Amino acid sequence: MYLKLRDNKITSLTIYSTGSVKRHLKKDVFVGYKYEKPKSLLDVYTLNDIKQQFNIPEEELLQFIAFVENKGIPQEFFKPENKIYLVEFFVKQSKLFLKLQDEEN
Repeated sequence: MYLKLRDNKITSLTIYSTGSVKRHLKKDVFVGYKYEKPKSLLDVYTLNDIKQQFNIPEEELLQFIAFVENKGIPQEFFKPENKIYLVEFFVKQSKLFLKLQDEEN
């Protein structure tokens, strides 16, 4: 594990796991020295909500969640005043995901 500090605040954290895989946690997951878990798609929507609201076929739900989370969801979208941006982001990602799925088939 590697911590990067600036002005006595953690600005980044790199976690090394077995093999050569590295994961970076962005600085916005820290409030002072307290860790806050980044929010994800499933913190806001149930699988059934995703299926219905974004027209994702049931057999592709887990792929869609991975697709969206790998793209990175801006954490500021999870604030109540930015809910419209979060919905817009998920709508765009669902359209892109479905288009890519159609191209594969």
